[in-house]
Amino acid sequence: MKSQVLFICVTCALLATAALDFNRPSDFYRICMVIQMITIIGISIQSFVLIQIGHIGFVGALYMGALTLPSPDVWLVRTLCAVAIVTRRMFDGCLFDLVTECTYTSRSWLDIIFVVPFLLSFQNII
Repeated sequence: MKSQVLFICVTCALLATAALDFNRPSDFYRICMVIQMITIIGISIQSFVLIQIGHIGFVGALYMGALTLPSPDVWLVRTLCAVAIVTRRMFDGCLFDLVTECTYTSRSWLDIIFVVPFLLSFQNII
């Protein structure tokens, strides 16, 4: 069940990223799509290493996107941060870790990992 939720979330993010890249081509979006495809493959073949590469890439992309994406593209970062926090609450931990049956980031105080890029994404408004 948890791997299906992660698969659906990553697939939706991949589709949104592809749509953004189609409208406004960017190396950032292409890098994100590669990370997302690695994650989808990792989930499909149950590869711990590929899922963790996706895990690290996901967080890195959120921070990079929060700091570099223009509006309205930065809404992708805001949405992904919100989805990550909500799914962490719903499933009592990170979907990436739950799928691999590890608990590297299951503590609730680690939600800050997603709160920071969410807040950073508003820097261009001020």
